[in-house]
Amino acid sequence: MARRIRNAGAIFVGSYAPVPLGDYSAGSTHVLPTSGTAAHSSGLTVRSFCRTVHVIDYTADALASVGPLVEVFAAAEHLPGHRAAITARTGGRR
Repeated sequence: MARRIRNAGAIFVGSYAPVPLGDYSAGSTHVLPTSGTAAHSSGLTVRSFCRTVHVIDYTADALASVGPLVEVFAAAEHLPGHRAAITARTGGRR
């Protein structure tokens, strides 16, 4: 049954896996996503308090190769400024 569940903060299987075990001993946490938020969130962990920074580094050629696709997405999302940011850097070259 547990394999069929796609969204859950924790799955307690069987009579010998009560919820308090997860709260205090088994490695789960007492702070779990509720109200359907398990579709995009996990239980509270130490990683919840870590901050990540994404570094984006493209060459002119790399931007030129992917730029047209980004422009299509930007246009579809009605974000002309996003599209213009790409066009300004690629000169519209394809």
